[in-house]
Amino acid sequence: MLLDQRCAYFSLGLLFALWGAEPVFSLPSALALLLCMAPRERSVSLFICCLGFALGCYAWSFQLPLTLPASLNASVERSTVDPRQSVVLRHELGLLRWHGGGKRWCAGTRLQFKAQLRPPIPQAQHGQNAAYRRAFAKGELGRLSHVSELKIVALPSAWNAFGCHLRQGFNDHLERLFEPRLRSLARALFLGERESGLQPIRGHMNALGLAHLIAVSGLHVGTVLGFLLLLLRLPCLLSPRYTLSGRLLGGVILGACTFVCWWCAWPVGGVRLMVWAAVALIAPHRPLTVTGWVSLLFMLLYRPAFAADLGFLLSHGISLVLVHGLRHWRSPLAVPSLAALGSMLPLALVGLPSALLSAPVNLVLVPAFIGAFGLSMTALVFGLDSWLSLPLGWFVDLTETLAVESGAKQLHFSVGIRACAGLLVASLLALKRRGGCALAALAIASWQAPNEPGMQVWMLPIGHGDAALVSHGNNQVVIDMGPTERQFQSTVLPLLRGRPDLAIISHADRDHIGGLGALCRASRPKQIWEQTGQLPTSCPSATPPRPLSFGELKVEALAQADDWLKGRNERSLVTAIKGEGVRLLFLGDIGLDREMDLDGRFGRADLVKMPHHGSRSSSSLALIRETQPRFAFVGAAPGDRFGHPHTEILRRWQEHRVRVEIADQAPRCRVFQRGRPDQRCLALNFLRRAPSR
Repeated sequence: MLLDQRCAYFSLGLLFALWGAEPVFSLPSALALLLCMAPRERSVSLFICCLGFALGCYAWSFQLPLTLPASLNASVERSTVDPRQSVVLRHELGLLRWHGGGKRWCAGTRLQFKAQLRPPIPQAQHGQNAAYRRAFAKGELGRLSHVSELKIVALPSAWNAFGCHLRQGFNDHLERLFEPRLRSLARALFLGERESGLQPIRGHMNALGLAHLIAVSGLHVGTVLGFLLLLLRLPCLLSPRYTLSGRLLGGVILGACTFVCWWCAWPVGGVRLMVWAAVALIAPHRPLTVTGWVSLLFMLLYRPAFAADLGFLLSHGISLVLVHGLRHWRSPLAVPSLAALGSMLPLALVGLPSALLSAPVNLVLVPAFIGAFGLSMTALVFGLDSWLSLPLGWFVDLTETLAVESGAKQLHFSVGIRACAGLLVASLLALKRRGGCALAALAIASWQAPNEPGMQVWMLPIGHGDAALVSHGNNQVVIDMGPTERQFQSTVLPLLRGRPDLAIISHADRDHIGGLGALCRASRPKQIWEQTGQLPTSCPSATPPRPLSFGELKVEALAQADDWLKGRNERSLVTAIKGEGVRLLFLGDIGLDREMDLDGRFGRADLVKMPHHGSRSSSSLALIRETQPRFAFVGAAPGDRFGHPHTEILRRWQEHRVRVEIADQAPRCRVFQRGRPDQRCLALNFLRRAPSR
């Protein structure tokens, strides 16, 4: 068995463990494994793949501490150039993130302080698990809050202090030269620093599929290398004696890679590029696949969490092509252009910049960006301050105009999955792998979670807040949207199939309405029931609550609150949904007064959304006895700061033989079908739980 095949099997096993039921990576990996596996070596191949799978499972199931020692000693991992940047601290337990206290810090500075630890993501994610994989790939234990008694124990070394002050001084120089709207982009391109101020520009580039231009990766380092090679060619115009060749050229390339990686604080893509450049120059005749699989294996053995980093896996192949393109550097623009064009296909496959205009815009604007970046670098090198902002300003104006005028929007994630699967089948047909095509078609047809018959009721882990979804076939009703758009995007949006028929906002508290803007932008509901009077412009106008029917679903609002009831919680919109012979009650945040007001009008219910997250000011005995539910769902955060749900309230429901399910660490779902017993949703088996916190 060849070395690259063994490395491939081990790496694929590790990817299986870390990505679970993710079609984007598991399906291509499974097909690649089947196609690479030789019949005579199948047992050895499976054994090596299982070893990688075991390593991935061990890395994913790590435990994070929830408490910190009374006094912490940690060193600054990476220098910061702006006081608003967050600081990464290295502790013996792992990496910690802190907002920096409004100061700039140099790598190597050792600090002593007291603080509280907050998990990097406040609640478990399901489905794609993108948020947890991002935190896992960075290796961060959590965020620090309430930092006090801060002391500087040791200063950085002379070398670290020199590099830190040089980068900070260069950042101050950029702030003086660039206009405010371009400063964040200048930091990203010239220093490798990405911050929140970059978001408006990044949003336009995301819509057009140009987000990879900002990343400090193969394209960024390749652009600098192309510019350097262009400068090195200038003496050749004077005399042939100055021509670089052989080891001298290789030394210049490696030296340039080392400097760029050091200057950009050693990004993962830059370090990998430098290592591969050394491999390509030392062994120029080694096949591309051997270099790729061997290097991937050693990177994953060094840090298995890299396998959970989507950007790492995509830039792996892009940078590899770029490194091998360095040996054919006849044109200074060939290297960055090759990296840019090579990045289009894998990025489009996974739906990151999956705009309809992505391919033509990349073909036109990538050379324009390289030219604008090169002109700005030239102006910076030769001190042409008046010409420094013009090229980048022109490029930013052009991307903003195209994004706004064209109305470019990202496609749904499932489109990227189907495009990836279709191209795989086409590639297998071109290679005359008919057996592989049959397996691919079978996998595509059966890989997604089944669309179960009956009515599904979801309660999602949204933190301290409520987010529920009721679906029956193609009809869907969303009840409350949680506290933030990010949490709503990662929990509820992956479950939606098109536009929901109705969105219900029980009341205007932040923990119920925070994700409404994300819902309206991504999947605009057909109707909205609300009592806030304040809707985002992207949402349709609210309609007054009245009985509605959506296929098998019957939705109605119970009587409005009487005038004597005060407060948003007590005036929450109470909704009843019927379907498949069962009745659901969603009670918002009503308290004991509203329960007394609606006494005798609740009616029997099979499932109840427990009022006010299970607080002591709700869930009276009269409510429980009147509704007589079999299930009670609760929306609360793990370690909720208000103590919800309270123990005595849970005991009160359980004493009446009600099964209480709390959506704090994982989603809860029940499926109801007429004439059959209710059961746990099968779709939960396709959702990957995050590491325990």
